[in-house]
Amino acid sequence: MTATDHGTDRAAALLDAHVAHEIRQLRGEQFVVRVEREVRWALAQANRLTLSQVVARDRVKAVAHKYVSTFALPGAIPEIVGDIATHLRAHPANDTTVEQLIPRAHAEAVVAKFAQLPQVREWIAVQVTESPAVQAWLADYLRTIAVDSNLKLAKKVPGVSLGLSLGGRLAGGAVTAADQRSREMAEKAAAALLQKWRADMLRSLTDETVAEMMLGVWDRAAGMPMRTVLAAVRDDDLIDAMSILYDLWLELRTSGYLRTLVDTGVDYFYDTYGDVALDELLTEFGLDADDLIEEALRFAPQAIEALHEAGLLEQILRRQLAAFYDSPQAQAILRD
Repeated sequence: MTATDHGTDRAAALLDAHVAHEIRQLRGEQFVVRVEREVRWALAQANRLTLSQVVARDRVKAVAHKYVSTFALPGAIPEIVGDIATHLRAHPANDTTVEQLIPRAHAEAVVAKFAQLPQVREWIAVQVTESPAVQAWLADYLRTIAVDSNLKLAKKVPGVSLGLSLGGRLAGGAVTAADQRSREMAEKAAAALLQKWRADMLRSLTDETVAEMMLGVWDRAAGMPMRTVLAAVRDDDLIDAMSILYDLWLELRTSGYLRTLVDTGVDYFYDTYGDVALDELLTEFGLDADDLIEEALRFAPQAIEALHEAGLLEQILRRQLAAFYDSPQAQAILRD
């Protein structure tokens, strides 16, 4: 046997022993000991490195842009999400009432905060009263009741009398379905009426009024099971909504606006934490060695056992280690 053959045989024997050693280290109690040892050692050294040293912000932006903007999303996602949603709302857990899910104390806190946002209420009022769709619907309604000469009914609607007056009383009520002027007058009346409604709404909706209205909605729904609340949306409508939201996301994800938001968020995070040591960063976010060990042991053992039972664990280790034992450097050492 030549020295080369002898070195090759020894390399093969060492490779077998090394693979067996690593398998023992990755299974059972040995793996638990190994994870705890390595995690605690890594954290003990984490004060020597900062976030910016380990991961550059441009790399993070590139990854974020990939998955937000360019990553190909399967077209089946809306259907899958819709199916999951329909299965979830059929679950017995939906016998839980609204009050059990959202206690009144929490509802009061949310309502109180929302009621303190007059800008939000004003924005909503403006969007509704200046909506072309709302104005068109109201104009058609006003024109219909005028054509039917049902002004008594019209005047029962708050503000309609004023709207009819400002609109020239829809040509005195003497209009026909084909009269173009009736349309113009109805549109003017609708616009005037919406402006009055908006002014009245903003005057009357105090913080207390808004809070009372919103809590009233909660009180009426408090005893309802979530099944009843969710029943308002049919399965077909839910799937359609998922498809619409998915299409909207596909449009939004390619916009420069979303990329700018991603960049701004990453920049802020790095400006704040980029020079912070990794151990301090983990502490800042409430993570310690026990948390990292717990998560490593939550998933890894089962995955490793599955690989071992399938005969793949040994193959993976052998592929990783064989290159060293076959290397000229290792062979030279083993021949000497």
